[in-house]
Amino acid sequence: MTRLLNRSSLRFYRRHPWQLGLAIAGISLGVGVFVGVELANDSATRAFELSAALVRGQTSHRLLPIGADMDEAVYREVVVDLNIASAAPIVEADVGIADHPGLRVPLLGVDPTEEGTLRSFAAFAPAGQGGNLARLMTEPATVLLPQSLAHELGAGPGSLLTLQVGGHERVVRVLGAVGNLASDVRAEPPILADIATAQELTGQLGRISRIDLRLDASEAERLAAMPPRGTILVPAGTERAAFDELASAFRTNLTALGLLALVVGTFLIYSTMSFAILQRRATLGVLRAIGVTPGQLLGAVLVETATLGAVATALGLLLGRGLAGSLVDLVLRTIGDIYFSNGVAAAQPSPWIYVEGAVLGIAATLVAGAKPALDAARATPAAVLRRAE
Repeated sequence: MTRLLNRSSLRFYRRHPWQLGLAIAGISLGVGVFVGVELANDSATRAFELSAALVRGQTSHRLLPIGADMDEAVYREVVVDLNIASAAPIVEADVGIADHPGLRVPLLGVDPTEEGTLRSFAAFAPAGQGGNLARLMTEPATVLLPQSLAHELGAGPGSLLTLQVGGHERVVRVLGAVGNLASDVRAEPPILADIATAQELTGQLGRISRIDLRLDASEAERLAAMPPRGTILVPAGTERAAFDELASAFRTNLTALGLLALVVGTFLIYSTMSFAILQRRATLGVLRAIGVTPGQLLGAVLVETATLGAVATALGLLLGRGLAGSLVDLVLRTIGDIYFSNGVAAAQPSPWIYVEGAVLGIAATLVAGAKPALDAARATPAAVLRRAE
C-alpha cells in the first residue's frame, strides 16, 4: 500500500509541476531569507568583536575624558606620578576619503614606543617592512592603511592620500599596508598613524582621546578611587555591551523579517497541500475503498510533505548562503554608519545557523501540511467519492 501511495503522489506532481514548484519555492524562499539574515547578523556581530579585540589587545582599562578629549599632561601624570608603566596614549578620529563620498574609516594615532606593552601592532606589519612603525615616528604626515582599504583605493607605498578630517582636507603619504593578526578572519586594524601625526591631522595639538591601560586589581582599584581630574576609569571591552544595546533593535528587525518570510512560505505550503489534497479527493477515495487505512494515508501525506520540505529547505540554505554574501556588507555598513566607526569586515558565521534554518524549514513544512493530511485521513471513502461532497 505504501508503494501505491508513493506512486500516486509522484504521478500527481508530474502532472502538476507548477504546484510542486510553488510548494518548494514558498518554503525555500522563506528559509533562504531567514538564513541569509541570520548569517549576516552573526557575521557582523563576530566581525565587530574580532576587530574590537584586535585594537584592544591586552588593554584591561581605559582612562577616558569627561568631555571631548584630555590634555596629554594627564598621560605624564599617570605614568610618572601614579607609577603605572603599562599605559599608552591614543588619539582616535573618524575620517573620510576624498573622492570616495560616504566612506568613513577610523584613524588611530598611537605611540609605537609604548604600544608593545598593550598591542603588538608591529606583528602584522608586512614582511620586510618592519621599519614602517619607526618611520611613522620620524616622517611627518605618514600612515599605514588596512590591506582591504589599500586595495580598494589602489594605494601602495609612497602614494598620496587625501583625508577629510573635521571638515578639512589633509594630505598624507602611505608607507604601506597592515594585515590581520588572525589568519582565519578578516578583522583588520584602522588607519594607523603616529600620535603626533594624528594630533596634527585632527588639529588637536597637545590633546589625546584616551589612555589605554593594563592594570592589576590593586592598580585598577587605586586609579578608580582617585583618577586624574576630568577623567574616569572604565573597563576595556565595554564596546561589546554598547554594540549589543545599540544594535539589538536593528538585528531584531532583520530577524523578524526573516521569520516573516518563513511564515509566508508556511502559508504557501499549506495552500498548496490543501489544494493538492482537494484535487486528489477522488483518487484518495479509491485508495481508501481498496483498503488503505486512515493511518497509512496520513503517514503518506506527511512523508510527501516532509520530502517537499527537505528539498525546499536544502535549496533555501543554498539561497541563504548566497543572500548573506550581499546582506553582510549592507549590515556592516549600516551598523558602522549609524552606531560605530569601526572598520569591520565579514567574519565566518556560526555553522549552527544552517542547522537552525533546516529545523525551522522542515518543521514549518510539517506544520503546514498537518491539517491537509488530517483532512485526507478523516474523510470516508463514500464522502470523497461523491462529486457533490
